[in-house]
Formats: sequence, structure tokens, C-alpha cells
Amino acid sequence: MNQQKNYDIAIIGAGPVGIECAVRLQRAGLDVVVIEKGGIAQTIYNYPKNMRFVRTKQEMQIEDIEYRAKTDYPTKEEALTYYHKVVEQEDLEVCTFCELELFTKKIEGGYILYVQDSRTKQKNKNIDKINANMVVMAIGACQKLKPFVVEDYTTKQVIVREFEDGLPYRGKKCVVVGGGNSGVDTALDLVKAGAKVRLLIRESEYRNNVPAHKIEELEIYENHNNIWIEFDTAVKAVFDDFVVLNDDGYIFTDFVFPMIGYQINWEFLSSIGIQSGYDLVQAKFVTQCDAHTRESDMDNVFIAGAVTGSLDGGIPKFKKGIERLVETILVRRGVEPDSDLQERMPIDGESSVWMVKVKNDAIKV
Repeated sequence: MNQQKNYDIAIIGAGPVGIECAVRLQRAGLDVVVIEKGGIAQTIYNYPKNMRFVRTKQEMQIEDIEYRAKTDYPTKEEALTYYHKVVEQEDLEVCTFCELELFTKKIEGGYILYVQDSRTKQKNKNIDKINANMVVMAIGACQKLKPFVVEDYTTKQVIVREFEDGLPYRGKKCVVVGGGNSGVDTALDLVKAGAKVRLLIRESEYRNNVPAHKIEELEIYENHNNIWIEFDTAVKAVFDDFVVLNDDGYIFTDFVFPMIGYQINWEFLSSIGIQSGYDLVQAKFVTQCDAHTRESDMDNVFIAGAVTGSLDGGIPKFKKGIERLVETILVRRGVEPDSDLQERMPIDGESSVWMVKVKNDAIKV
């Protein structure tokens, strides 16, 4: 790529959603570039080594590009292989290890995106300025680990440890925190590797993203005293070799793996002008956007995937969100979409069950 280039669309994020947006828009004839601060599908690369998705390959497949996996539920390796294949097959222009530094609107319309090398924080040797008529934010929800409230426990360094493989921890005492899919996968990997595992879950049951067969497998190990599972156990703080419970009790161990999930980098979105608000019903932040076009408060800046908060709460809704976003962009760029967008657009002032925010209005909750 040159130091500066013009595009119809710049997509921020080369995860599953960003790649699907790029495929659909490029197939429609638009000039698209994808900016990714890590590698292709970096979020998936950071998952535990032996993780298996809870969504099927049919649900995750992009357009007519076959998703090959040995079972209906792809492994981490199969997913990475698939998304790299999509990028190569569709000849997508993806600028990896390229971080968005500054984001400005041009007087005549469109945006200038200044990027840098995400590793050195210096100018990227291939490209440092991108002109785009429209921008799609598809940064995903795995930008930052969710923090624990540490309060007065400041005597030791709070850890952030990402899990990859259980083998190094054979024979070690390990505490896993979290009752979601990542926590369960981590606990199973550690048990199978021969670690002594204690799984702490804040709720009274596993999260609904944990498949039944994994729960059954955990119960078998628990019945054989290979793992200790504790529900209704809230953790206040996590350190290298112990955790602090909400009742101020301590659990000492060799290693701690906080698998409580990730969160969207709201600070990043705010820094470039995309607004978010606290949804009292969901008790979490959501990005403010038009529910039918996925356009943010910034003209011609769209959001996709997990960043849309309550609008896109699963693969089927992600797909619907991408469809609406793509159709809106094609209409504005003068390209005929596959289906009639206007049939799904609300009449002015009309509300919708999808609505989180009508553009230029207050948050709807």
C-alpha cells in the first residue's frame, strides 16, 4: 500500500464481523480496506488452545465460502484457518498490526484515518494515512479484560493472565474464576493435563453459553474428585497465587486464571467521537446508534457486531446487523442492494423493538 490512499470504506477490526462486512461490501463493488491492530482474527488467536465454539460452522459461515470443520462446532485452529482463507480467497486488503491513532472528519465529507504500527507506536512503514468516505467500527468485545474491584488490596500486583494450554500446570493447584464458556474450557484443559483445579462461579449455575456436553464432562471429573466446583462464590480481587472473596476470605493456590470475559474499549470509541451510554435495564454500556442503519452519532460512521450492545446479542442478530449496515452503505454509495432496505426502514418518528437510540435522540431503554 502507498503512504496515503482513498477508499470507499474503511473497516476497523479484522475479526469475524469486520471480515464479513468487508466481503459483502467488496463483492458489491466498493473499494474496502480493513485496519487491524493485531493479526487476522486476533481475538480468536487469544482464545484457549483447545477451545471449541458454541456456535455452529453453519451459523458462522460467511456468504457462500465453505466453513470446513470436523464437527459442527469449530475449534480455535479451524476458525483461524477459515478466516485466513476468506481473506486470501476474497483478496481483501487488510492492514495488520496497524492501529488507528487519529480520526478526523474532512470538510468536504468523508474521514481521514491516521494509523501507526501497533507494536512500535510509530508510523507504519506501508501506510500512515487513509481517506475513506465511510467507516465501519467492528472492534468487537474482546479489547480489554474485565477488571476486578481491588479496593484496598494493593500489597501485590494484580494479575492479568491469559490461558493457552494446561500442560505446563500438571500437578499444580489452579483456581479458575468464571462460569462461562472460557472458564469451563480452561478448567477442563487443566484437569485433563493433571492439574488440581478449583472452579469458582459467582452465579448459582453456569452461564447460558456453556454447552450441555461440557457441563456433563465437568460433572464426571467432579464425581471423581478431579475438580472442585463452587457456585455462588464471588471473587473480589485476583493475585498471582491467591484470590480474595467477597466475604474477605482467601483461597491460596499456585496459579490463578481469571476467565471472567472481556469488555469493549469504550475509551477508544469515545476518543474518536462515538458516544455510548449506560443502559439501566441491561446494567451495562451500549453504543448509541440507529437500530435500522447501525449508524452512530457521527455521519457515515457505522458500528457492527458486539459494539452495538443489546441490538446484536448473538450470531443471528450479528448477521442481521451486518445486513442492515451493508444495505445502508450500498444505498448511500448508489449501489443497488440485494433486498429493499426501504421496506425495513421506520417511518420518521416511529419506534422499533430493535431501537436503542434513534439518531440525535436520547437513549431508549
